[in-house]
Amino acid sequence: MRALLQILFPLLLLVICTGVPAANAQSGGVSIEDAKEHFTDAVVKACGDYFSTDVDLSTSTAGTSLTLQRMRAGSQWPGGIVTGMPVYQVKDSVVYIKENLLGATCEVVSYGLPVEATFQSIADELLSSDQGYVELPASADLGDKEFRRIFMRVFQDIEIKIVLFGNEPGAPGRMSRFSSLNGIVSFSSAEG
Repeated sequence: MRALLQILFPLLLLVICTGVPAANAQSGGVSIEDAKEHFTDAVVKACGDYFSTDVDLSTSTAGTSLTLQRMRAGSQWPGGIVTGMPVYQVKDSVVYIKENLLGATCEVVSYGLPVEATFQSIADELLSSDQGYVELPASADLGDKEFRRIFMRVFQDIEIKIVLFGNEPGAPGRMSRFSSLNGIVSFSSAEG
């Protein structure tokens, strides 16, 4: 047993020090660019289209880079533990989508992606589309390495709002070595 450990320990140390598994841990086995595309598609197309059409979440992902796998109740995800509301993981990625039918929201959560670049990708797609999104001012009291962007549009008397917030590693009050990204898409009556 001791001889086996003497052989395996240096190999394990080499793998840990080179960071090979860490690269895959951050993106779930897909490239960072693919995971960034998954997050963008999940926010803009899956959740955004979900509220502006009469389709379910799995139908709104048609024509995107997303393949959804529903998580079982009791499973762990970055937002906590899966309970009564459906949570989906994008296959082979670190992007998760939670449907909250009672709260009229669709939440996208991920980690390990470049926050500012991912949010800019979403902004570019929303603002260049013909859907009428506008960017609203976000609070200016953000700390170093923290990001927030807000977009809104009105569709058939329904206000659809997309709030993006996240932080890079080392943000004040955060101890994670990975970035954290959240996108919440909500809808409400535009009249009230």
